[in-house]
Amino acid sequence: MGRNKGSSGEKREPRELRLYHFWPGPEQPPVNRLIAMFEKKHPGVSVSQNILEWWVYTASMPRHIAKAMCDVMITEAGQMLRGFASAGLLRELSDVWGENYEKIFPEWVTKRCTVNGEVYGIPAKIYTFPVWYKKEVFEKHGINPPKTWEEFIEICERIKKAGIYPIISGGDGTSDWFINILARVGGRKFYEGLAEGKESWIDRRVITSYEILRDISKEFFYPHPFGLDWRTAFSRFNAGAAAMMLQGDWVNTVMRYDHGYTPGVEYDCFPLPPIDRQTGQVMVVGANAWVIPINSGAPDLARSFIEFTCSPAVQRTMAKMGMGIMPTSVPEKNYDPVSRKLIKELKGEKVYNLSACMPRKMRGLEQMLRMRILLNPHIDAQGIKDLMTEMEIVAKEHHTLKGLVYLGMHALKDLSS
Repeated sequence: MGRNKGSSGEKREPRELRLYHFWPGPEQPPVNRLIAMFEKKHPGVSVSQNILEWWVYTASMPRHIAKAMCDVMITEAGQMLRGFASAGLLRELSDVWGENYEKIFPEWVTKRCTVNGEVYGIPAKIYTFPVWYKKEVFEKHGINPPKTWEEFIEICERIKKAGIYPIISGGDGTSDWFINILARVGGRKFYEGLAEGKESWIDRRVITSYEILRDISKEFFYPHPFGLDWRTAFSRFNAGAAAMMLQGDWVNTVMRYDHGYTPGVEYDCFPLPPIDRQTGQVMVVGANAWVIPINSGAPDLARSFIEFTCSPAVQRTMAKMGMGIMPTSVPEKNYDPVSRKLIKELKGEKVYNLSACMPRKMRGLEQMLRMRILLNPHIDAQGIKDLMTEMEIVAKEHHTLKGLVYLGMHALKDLSS
């Protein structure tokens, strides 16, 4: 690190970088390696970590930012990042990569890290939601990963007859099921239209998606998903209480570091099959991004850290360590077999995680309505539509307000020019 000389003597740059993230326990080894590499390159610099589980993390983020409790942090690209940036709580980062920003990272990620053309987030990793399974369970029952929805339902029935719960999910995992079903029922255009407020929450494709989730939950889910968080659900899945689990690709890291499994040997995954033949396969993706709080005590050091994370050597190392799918073009040979399979799937049609596109009020309401649907397995299509009327009202309010804010900002720009 450099030094600034002044009349009162030498002034040292901050030597501690406070990192705040949501990769605890078995997800931590790649982050520890990243920190060790950064500290080696910057002798005398110490990186401290504050690590929380996702749901606790997201709830405490505003406090950590406002109280200057961290210097660099990770967030979800999309609504969460934009909300903090629009509130003036994040530092602008266009100078980190300059003109190369849109060349280095995928466009579908970068556009969710910007507000009014200004960059506030640097992509950290990409994720998707495959269906995970233990290979010994599938081999014991002579099951191969399904290619069609009909085959998926068939193997669920076979597993159920064998006395095993076909699927396990935590309460938050039912959201992942819904958005993945919706993507395959409605297709990319409708799904994105719904996220943007151009389509309706009482559309038949939304209702059909909830009906499908209602039916598979009733017939094939391990009991009481809303009584489980994802780690408890995963532990029971790993113990053999259920055969499959739809979850983010961070499961790959947990399998490696918490259980010592080899990707593609003891476990594997497959994409949830297409549901509608005309719609075809549509993958749901998301991304995490590095951000710097406006009150960071070491903004220059934080910028150096973020730049470092995106260097080719570091990206290759993180891929090898199982951090996930990197946002830059890392050669596939650096990934394990499971990650390579997911990367191949992501080359096709994809949509962004709907939960990351909604404000907190909409996310909370959708969760409550989804819970009411799944806890009432006899609810019919009209009953679901009646419930989703409230979601439609809140969505319209949000997008109307969003449009008015957008028009107001542009009117102010016109007046000042």
